[in-house]
Amino acid sequence: MKDYIKDPELKHQLLLDSLNLDEKMGEFEESLPGMQDLIPDGKIKKLVIRKSEKEVVSTDAKISYHYIAYAQGKREPVDSSIARGQVCRLNFSDGNTYEGLFIALQSMGVGEISKFWIHYEFAYGVLGVPPRIPPRGNILCVVEMLSVIGKQEIQNVAHMSREELAHLPFERIMESVENLKDEGNKFFGKKNLNSAISKYRKGIYILTNYSALTLVNHGIHSRLLGTLYANIAQAYLENKEARKACVAARNGIQLEGHPLKHKLFIRFAKAKAMLQEFEDAIRLAQKAIAALQPDMKAEGKDYDNFLEEVKRCKEAEAEDLRKLYSKMMSGKNNVEGEGV
Repeated sequence: MKDYIKDPELKHQLLLDSLNLDEKMGEFEESLPGMQDLIPDGKIKKLVIRKSEKEVVSTDAKISYHYIAYAQGKREPVDSSIARGQVCRLNFSDGNTYEGLFIALQSMGVGEISKFWIHYEFAYGVLGVPPRIPPRGNILCVVEMLSVIGKQEIQNVAHMSREELAHLPFERIMESVENLKDEGNKFFGKKNLNSAISKYRKGIYILTNYSALTLVNHGIHSRLLGTLYANIAQAYLENKEARKACVAARNGIQLEGHPLKHKLFIRFAKAKAMLQEFEDAIRLAQKAIAALQPDMKAEGKDYDNFLEEVKRCKEAEAEDLRKLYSKMMSGKNNVEGEGV
């Protein structure tokens, strides 16, 4: 999903500014000039703030968006996805929102920001939802369309929610993730690291959000998840993203009984060495060596060489610090003028 502004406070303020509410905060009339009728009777109006470069979303799509809304007569927002820290998601086939917003969303394209005025008949009706939304409360809102998943992609496991994944058989989950892993490995082999990382991340998303596990299939699930963490840690290393490699390796190490634990430890160690955190790198490299099987002689030699190299780096760092400290202490402690 592409989110155009990362800082939540900045995004929240941008969308609030887009509403252009007056000081009374409850009078919407000043926001109406310049808005175009979205439906013939004029009870839903729209003003585009930032245009989309893509087509309007189809009515069979699954979308994600940010949303801030005011009800007439209220000084504070009645809803804000940014304040909640949660992107709104909607499958148009479900229609799980009020009619006015449903129509508004269907008029947008990816990347678009638009302001909408929605008459109470297309919002919360004559009664409203007191005390949050007053009776006959018109709605003024601003929406940013973040992403759209088309009809064909909706059936793709990588785009499903936790609830949707729970209804799938374990075999389909594993098949989908194995395919993502294989695709990621192909990208990795071609040095297309960002695409490889994207595939691995999708596989990790599916496995970490799939909860319908049994004692029988838990081990299979854990082994594949550990492999993905090991692969993405290596991709992050080669992409010079050491901190992300640390997180991936740590997550993989926490899985029980994974056969690639030595690789997770050594990749964690390499990420720490890249960050010049040599004590942690030494400790993790030693754990990697301890996790090796007796027949892994080639890996053992490589790990030993890496450990010795990290130790030399740590000694060199310590020597540099000793020289710096000695130089600092040998200088004269002069003061200027009347300073003390």
